[in-house]
Amino acid sequence: MAILVMVPIGYLLGSLPFGLIIAWMAKRVDVRDYGSGKTGMTNVLRTVGVKAAALSMALDMGKSILAVILARVLFDDRGAEVAAAVAALIGHNWPVYVGFRGGRGTASGLGGLFILSPWAGLVAALVGVTTIATTRWVSLGSILG
Repeated sequence: MAILVMVPIGYLLGSLPFGLIIAWMAKRVDVRDYGSGKTGMTNVLRTVGVKAAALSMALDMGKSILAVILARVLFDDRGAEVAAAVAALIGHNWPVYVGFRGGRGTASGLGGLFILSPWAGLVAALVGVTTIATTRWVSLGSILG
């Protein structure tokens, strides 16, 4: 029952297109018309800048964190927590609100991972940041982190 409740909640939270909203508010641009065409932090960085990208990343992480916390508070069911995190990631990648064109899920996935397993989240973040700092390739850091 808990999973059946949390999957749609996680998906709808994950579907909130924060990168799209932030880019529109900052520069009146549809971030999907530039760069990769995605709504996530990396494309916001390329299109709008560092501050907007940092906000986008924090909010994208936050929606997965919120989904997991809701599952924890409402059901205290580890399976529901994981389902909520995965559903938020799917919602981020294929958001119902904007024609199923979202991001790649890196920040949303990291947010969910941090709350589900803080040590694993920390390791993933360190590997990702180190890779990006060393290679200057955000895509590689996202894959390895």
